[in-house]
Amino acid sequence: MEQYDVICIGGGPAGLAAALSARENGAGRVCIIERDMESRGRSAHDVIKRYYQTVRPMHEEFIKPSRERADMLVMGGGLNSKAADFISSAILGKLHER
Repeated sequence: MEQYDVICIGGGPAGLAAALSARENGAGRVCIIERDMESRGRSAHDVIKRYYQTVRPMHEEFIKPSRERADMLVMGGGLNSKAADFISSAILGKLHER
């Protein structure tokens, strides 16, 4: 059985960014598991090329600057239940003030 330092599920922008970040930060072997890369006619080379030519530059130009101006960053997307509870409580509090 092959062993990897990091396994990323999904070859979309987030999964690919995680895999490339892992490599850039010292991970030796990284595996990307993509369920429908072949059905979409994409090779691993195509996905990596797209990341460096499009996804990463757009992140640097638009996402990164807006993160630096944010009052709060929520990591983990929709799976961060503590952050979701905090945000919903704050919104409900503001609604009840009206």
